Amino acid sequence: MIRKNSKVKVHFYDERGNKIKTRVYEKVFDVVEEKKQIGIMWKEKFKAFAPAVHFENVRTGTKYFSNQITGKLERI
Repeated sequence: MIRKNSKVKVHFYDERGNKIKTRVYEKVFDVVEEKKQIGIMWKEKFKAFAPAVHFENVRTGTKYFSNQITGKLERI
């Protein structure tokens, strides 16, 4: 599970499932909570977003994705 104060890596994938390596590839982010929702603080700006984004819990290695229908993180 990803909670406040967790450490995560963010993985981007294109529409074919190929990993996209960005400037933040392999960078670890702190999970924060604002208005009862968790998220990460981006310091870099992105010009475009990948079709698929996965979040990896650094401590456990478990990967999650954000389900746009339920609005929750779901385990992969």
